[in-house]
Amino acid sequence: MDEAHLDHDLVAEAAAMGLDLPVRTFNGTDVLDSLISTDPAMGSSLLTDQLGQFQSVVIPTLPSGRQLVFNCVSTWGDKDFVGLAGIELFDGHGFPVVLKDVGRQVTADPHSINVLSEYDHDPRTPDKLFDQVNLTRDDLHVWLAPFFPGRAHTITVDMDCKTEISMIRVWNYNKSRLHSSRGVRDMEILLDGIPIFIGEVRRAPGVLTQPEEACEVILFTQDESVLEAVAEHDWLPACLPADSE
Repeated sequence: MDEAHLDHDLVAEAAAMGLDLPVRTFNGTDVLDSLISTDPAMGSSLLTDQLGQFQSVVIPTLPSGRQLVFNCVSTWGDKDFVGLAGIELFDGHGFPVVLKDVGRQVTADPHSINVLSEYDHDPRTPDKLFDQVNLTRDDLHVWLAPFFPGRAHTITVDMDCKTEISMIRVWNYNKSRLHSSRGVRDMEILLDGIPIFIGEVRRAPGVLTQPEEACEVILFTQDESVLEAVAEHDWLPACLPADSE
């Protein structure tokens, strides 16, 4: 595809938002590049007092606990909203962690965009993060909340019992290339109050044809038998494009 080729669907989407777009460019760049921000909108860390200004965490091996907290510290540029498409957990044996009562076990603060007066019964609620539809652009299967600068934006998962974690996969907000700026950039993950991950979550591409680019994998083990079990129970490899070789 030519470097200056315009993604007409995205241009139409931007135009629908009231943006005046040029028909063509002459510098070899996509006109949408000027609309897509990469400057993070900053929330608040849960760990500043604990770790200080320069935060770092050694990722533990098979951490064990009951309550996970995901803090969305910043977005990929959107200053009004933050969202995710899904979260997957694998236990210490490499099996998927299944939540039996997602509505009770998964909460968020802010809960969703339903906390805003102009929204009511919007489907983009935190329970959708565990509905097992992760590679998606569908509003019925994502979480979206208002983003408030300077405060924490958390998703809390009660696994109901102490559980070892071998892998976490975070699916970023993937509505479109333009709206992927609502996805989480910097994330903190705490297990029973102990930080087990601080880092960047890759920005989703806004398409469904690049699943590995829409998620971030965080491994907590190098044990071959556990990794083999994860691979055996993981649905994603079957969705990846065939190796060109």
